[in-house]
Amino acid sequence: MPFKAVIDTGAELSLLQEGIPERLGLHPVGSGLIRGVGAGRATEKRQYLVHLAILSEEELLPVYETELTVFTATLGGREYQALIGRDILRDATFVYLGRSCRFSLRFP
Repeated sequence: MPFKAVIDTGAELSLLQEGIPERLGLHPVGSGLIRGVGAGRATEKRQYLVHLAILSEEELLPVYETELTVFTATLGGREYQALIGRDILRDATFVYLGRSCRFSLRFP
């Protein structure tokens, strides 16, 4: 099931919007404490094992696939349902072209 995601170079971990794992029929594999930017205290959240595929925009073919454990969280906008953090970005080359507000994300 495809989801839109936002890239957050400051996030150590990738996240899914709360409720999505349940809609996919996933079961928690654990829980742990996470802390957001500016949050004074850590919050316990569930963890899920997911199969992630990042698709090319043109052909909708996978350019990167992996299995990883992600936490759920209440994400800010309705435009996206996932947050891609450095746990995924560490395998990529990310280039941001600020003047044109464009970026490229390449995986080996």
